[in-house]
Amino acid sequence: MELRHLRTHALIIGGGLAGLSAALELRSEGKDVIVVSKGKIGRSGNTIMAKNSMAAVLPGRSETGTILEHVEDTLSGGSYLNDSALVEVLARRAVDGIRRLITWGVPFIRERGEIVVKGSPGHRMKRLLSVDASRVKSTHTEGLALSEPIRQRLEKSGAILLDWILITCLLKKDGQVCGAYGLAKDRPEVWVIEAKAVILANGGAGQVYPLTTNAGDVTGDGYALGYQAGAKVRDLEFIQFHPTVTMGQGKEVLSTAPFGDGAVLRNNLGEAFMSRYSSQADMATRDVMARAIDSELKAGRGTERGGVFVDFSSVPEKKMLREYAPIHNRLKGKTNIEVGTAAHFMMGGIIIDRGGYTGIPGLYACGEVAGGVHGANRLAGNALTEAVVFGIEAARQAANDATPTVKHLESQELEKILAESGIRLGEDIPWKKAEPPEAAETVGIEEVAGAVETASVKQSDLAETLSRSDLEGFKRTLRTVMGVHVGLVRSEKGLLEAKERIGEINAKLLAYTPDNYKDLIAWQELKLTVQTAGLISEAAWKRKGSIGAHYRTSASTGNLEHVGEMMNRFVSP
Repeated sequence: MELRHLRTHALIIGGGLAGLSAALELRSEGKDVIVVSKGKIGRSGNTIMAKNSMAAVLPGRSETGTILEHVEDTLSGGSYLNDSALVEVLARRAVDGIRRLITWGVPFIRERGEIVVKGSPGHRMKRLLSVDASRVKSTHTEGLALSEPIRQRLEKSGAILLDWILITCLLKKDGQVCGAYGLAKDRPEVWVIEAKAVILANGGAGQVYPLTTNAGDVTGDGYALGYQAGAKVRDLEFIQFHPTVTMGQGKEVLSTAPFGDGAVLRNNLGEAFMSRYSSQADMATRDVMARAIDSELKAGRGTERGGVFVDFSSVPEKKMLREYAPIHNRLKGKTNIEVGTAAHFMMGGIIIDRGGYTGIPGLYACGEVAGGVHGANRLAGNALTEAVVFGIEAARQAANDATPTVKHLESQELEKILAESGIRLGEDIPWKKAEPPEAAETVGIEEVAGAVETASVKQSDLAETLSRSDLEGFKRTLRTVMGVHVGLVRSEKGLLEAKERIGEINAKLLAYTPDNYKDLIAWQELKLTVQTAGLISEAAWKRKGSIGAHYRTSASTGNLEHVGEMMNRFVSP
């Protein structure tokens, strides 16, 4: 395999809004930047699938409220498990992030020259702004209206953009992260990139679940990469399951913003049922709404496909046409759309400070891969705001704090690290098997048992070489285990079972020896995914009470003894 070796000031892993924002900020500081993504930078991942709502308090717009109110709503929505210092940064810097996006060419929906703002569940004031996606042809890629102008600007800035590269490990020397290595997905190449600062911006882990709103390449890599490098993680048990994902073919996330304009959820009896579960009815937060839908289904009041309906009949026609055009087009004269729940967003992630520093020299994180902003649940609009705000903050800190020189790895050190990952430079490895492997049986849930920590499985007891179909079988089993035991509703028994089965999958992967390049890539990616799934299940098992998006049967609700402390740490305006 060919080795490609580069050096730079900052390496950004991830090509969504957080990574793009960090890259442009670093370029504005005059720093050399390399952005790496396992898809097309700015045109893959979750950003392009976003519904383009951003939460911000706008100066001179009283209807958007105050910064303190934005902080309070975010803390309340997160059951006060948020890091209040990070929430303050989010609320205070949100408007600066919006201004920066406008400068970068991102269009927002306006009326008579003013940015249109609207309400959404969990927000007491109308503080949601929407990017104008009217020129984007597909409702599945509305986020291109946000990412494409930034990518184009970044291309002109002199940054190096590397598409189709899977980062498999961060490089460390003398306790400092000093780069990363990865594999090109479209050709047999090993990439080693040394850097003074590495910024993880590759968040999201929806693909560990069987049903998700996330893009196919969002497999949880960032959490595992950071954890392997020594970074601490928090709140990984809190997975937001989006309550309004369309049923049937062409699954799509419907914005919850229309609930602020009169939309309601109805069951198969036509009942508006949310008042049974929350005093806020259809303005309840997403975790409450998702569990309410689950309860309606279990009570036999769901649709044949396991969903409910969003009724838009009370939303003014003018608003539907102007602010919710994609939904209006999908309705095609009807008044409702059938929806269900799906894994949507990771509230937790790598622990960071106000500037995105992880505590590991040379390593920063921003966007969905970082934890602390959202606590136990995320409010609509805060994710994209978080991405741009902390992308910029991480870039600023990385520009100022990075060590003067890159810590170079000796060739022997590098070869040893690569060999441990199944990569031996100079050896030829086929792109794929010359002949397709025999079909292997799918690994069922019942066949996977035993935790890595407790399993007495020796490498010699396992097959030394598995086929690609085995890897696909492990992936399907992992998703099923996560969906059944670490999904919307969890139990002690189910979480223990999940931990054991994930452990056995991991043990078998560690014994795997890929014999072709395509399997090598699939193996490396799946190892990261399995480690992240293990971290999620462990966190869910350790939190015994129910709170926010973490709901356990036969468990008490989480206490809020720390609320006063959290609020006291907030510096009011």
